[in-house]
Formats: sequence, structure tokens, C-alpha cells
Amino acid sequence: MNAIKFINRKEVCQHLQISEDTFVLWVRDGLPEYRIGRIIMVKPEELNQFIEAHGPIAMLKEVNQLLEIA
Repeated sequence: MNAIKFINRKEVCQHLQISEDTFVLWVRDGLPEYRIGRIIMVKPEELNQFIEAHGPIAMLKEVNQLLEIA
């Protein structure tokens, strides 16, 4: 049986060099979080999916679409 792997918010912020405020915004935008006591955790695969869907490349596509409309 495979164990589910989690990483905590502090590790995510340090590794990706983002602030905890940015992490909170990501959660508001749909990044799934899991609470184990007072520790906030995420699954690495869900973090990767979120970044792929909402990261700079996705944002660039959205900006380009806006420019095409204007």
C-alpha cells in the first residue's frame, strides 16, 4: 500500500520562494489544503497541478487572450 505524501506550508513557501500570503491566496484560488492539527499540508501532486493551471504560463495565456479581445 502506498502512503500518501504531504508537504507543509512552510516547506512549500521556502522551496518555491513565495510568501505565506501568496500561499493563502493559492488556497483561496483552489489549491487543496489539509489540516493535521494546526499544521497545513498539501499533496505535492496537487501543488504541481495547481501551478501548471495557475502558474506564469497560464497567466501569460490569459493576458494574450485579453490583448486579442482589445
